[in-house]
Amino acid sequence: MSVPFVGPSYNLNRPAAIQRTIGLIPMPVEPGNERSPWTFKDWPGLVEFADLEFEIRGMLRADGRVFVVAGNQLFELDELGEPTERGSLSSATGKVGMASNGRQLAISDGARLYVMILATNAYSSAEFVGKAKIAYLNQRILFVIRDSGTFGWSDLADAGDIDPLNIASAESSPDDLVGIDVDHLEVFLFGEETTEPWQNTTSTAIFERNSGGVSEVGAAAEFTIQKVDNRIYWLSSTRNGSGAVYALNVYQPQRVSTDAVEGALTGLDLSQATAFSLEWEKSAFYCLNVPGLDSTLVYDANTGQWMELCELTAGELAPYRATCHVFGFGYHLVGDDTGKVYRLDKDTHTNDGDVLLRERIMPNAAAPFRDKQHVTEFNLDCERGTGGYVQMQYSLNGGKTWSAWKSKSVGELGVYNKLVRWRRIGAGRDLVIRVRCTDDVPFNPVSGVAR
Repeated sequence: MSVPFVGPSYNLNRPAAIQRTIGLIPMPVEPGNERSPWTFKDWPGLVEFADLEFEIRGMLRADGRVFVVAGNQLFELDELGEPTERGSLSSATGKVGMASNGRQLAISDGARLYVMILATNAYSSAEFVGKAKIAYLNQRILFVIRDSGTFGWSDLADAGDIDPLNIASAESSPDDLVGIDVDHLEVFLFGEETTEPWQNTTSTAIFERNSGGVSEVGAAAEFTIQKVDNRIYWLSSTRNGSGAVYALNVYQPQRVSTDAVEGALTGLDLSQATAFSLEWEKSAFYCLNVPGLDSTLVYDANTGQWMELCELTAGELAPYRATCHVFGFGYHLVGDDTGKVYRLDKDTHTNDGDVLLRERIMPNAAAPFRDKQHVTEFNLDCERGTGGYVQMQYSLNGGKTWSAWKSKSVGELGVYNKLVRWRRIGAGRDLVIRVRCTDDVPFNPVSGVAR
C-alpha cells in the first residue's frame, strides 16, 4: 500500500489523523522534476554565536547594529558575537518590546521605557504607562496603555518624549487592548475580542480610526502578534476558550490554523504564549510557543503547511529552544532562555552539539472494513546517502502502542538514491509508521511505501 510520506503535522490524537512532522520542512517540487510532488528539507542546526548568561528577552537590528536584551542588561553584539554592555533594565525576566525610529532604540518591559541614542549611545529610562510590545510608524513609537482600551504615541523623532495628551481610544468594542503592530503604514490595535486599524494623518488628531477595517477577532497574547512575509499573524482566543492562528489579509482575518493545531491549543493558558518570525531561504515561518505543549508549532507562510520543532532530551520532547530572532551580519540569529545566542546553519545538523530531531509520523493506513492487513516490509526512499542511521518503529493499532526502534543505515557518503528497507512488520488494522533521525547528518527522505 502507498501512504503519503511527505506532509505536514496534523495530529488529532485519533487514528483518522495521527501524522506528525518534526524538524522537517515540507517543500513542493517543481512540476516535471519530481519523484514525489513534495519533499522534505532539514530545519537548520544551531551554532553558538554568543553566551550572555541570562534569558534572552528580545533582539533587534537598528542602524545596522544588533542589540540584545539578556536578563537586566542591554548588549550590542559585533560581527564576532562579542558583547558590549549599553545599559541596564530594572526587570530581569519576561519578553521586552524593541523598536527604533532610526535615531533612537526604544525598549519596553511593561513598566519602564528605555531609550538609547544611536549616535552617542546615551542611555536613559523613565516610568512607562504602556505594555511591553511597542511598534514604530513615521518616526513615532506606538504603544498600548496597560489595562485600558487606549493607545499612545511619542513625539516625532523622540521616543522618550511622550505627551500625556497623545492618546486615543479603541472605539469598536469596550474590550481591553492586548497588543499593537504596524502593517502597510497602518496601526493595528488588537483587543481581547476585536482588531481595528488606525491611520496616521496630517490633522491635529494625528491618528484616526479606519472604521471599515474593524474585525471581530481579537488576540490572546501581545507577543504572539508578529510580522511574517509582510503580513501580521497572531494567536486569537475565541469566545468559547479555544485558540486559533490568524493572518491579516488586508483588513480581514484569515484563519491559518488547522483543526489539529486548534485541538492542541484547547485547554491551555494562551495568555502566556509567545511567537517569533523568521525568513529562511524561500520560506517565511511563524513560530508559536504555548506553555503546556511539547513542541513549537511552526507555520510556513509560503506553503501553508504546519510543522513542529522539538528538543529531545533523555527521550522526552520539549519546545524548540529559540524564543526570538534577528537578522544581522548576514546571519539568522536566535536567542534562548539560557542566555545563548545562536546562528542558524544549514550545514549543521545539531543544536549546538545536542540532537537536532527530524521525525515523520505517516498518516495511518486503515485496512478496508477494519480487517487486519499484513505488512511484510517498509521502504524509505532517501535522496542521497549521507552516512548515519535512521530509526523506524511502527504501530498496528493506530498509534496506541509502538514496536521497538529498528535502526538502518541511510547510506554511506556518496551513495545516491538509497532505499532503506525494513522487513517483517506484522499484521494489524491500523498501520502507523514513524521514522526518526537523530544523527549529525543531513536527512532527506522523499517517500515511503509499506507493502
